Amino acid sequence: MVPRLIAAQASGCAPIAAAVDRGLDEPEPWSTPDTICGELEIPDPAGGAAAVEAVTESGGTATAADDEDVLASAVAVAQNEVVEMGATGGAAPAGAWELAEEGFFDGDETVVLLNSDAGLKTPDVLRSHLMGQGI
Repeated sequence: MVPRLIAAQASGCAPIAAAVDRGLDEPEPWSTPDTICGELEIPDPAGGAAAVEAVTESGGTATAADDEDVLASAVAVAQNEVVEMGATGGAAPAGAWELAEEGFFDGDETVVLLNSDAGLKTPDVLRSHLMGQGI
């Protein structure tokens, strides 16, 4: 059985999520990308059509999370799972938690998240996020 693929992006730059949501075969360039997660700010991804195809053919979906949720998820995973997370690594857990709240998962599935960022790449972004919360 092929697992369902889910693409998670920051809502400030989510061309793949928008394409999947709109039923397009390929993403349209994002006109005004705006996310604190610089590595996710790719307004016209080179492999966008292939990503959309992989997601749709697997029966998956795509989701976009606000920067605040991405950063909070990166911190939550680092604190609770002892996995080094960078700011952009929070997109996958933020998307998974959002989809879980919407009932996308049936409750007994195994969900595998890909950490796309090393914690040492963006410590200043996470530090700033925590300081903004008084931590």
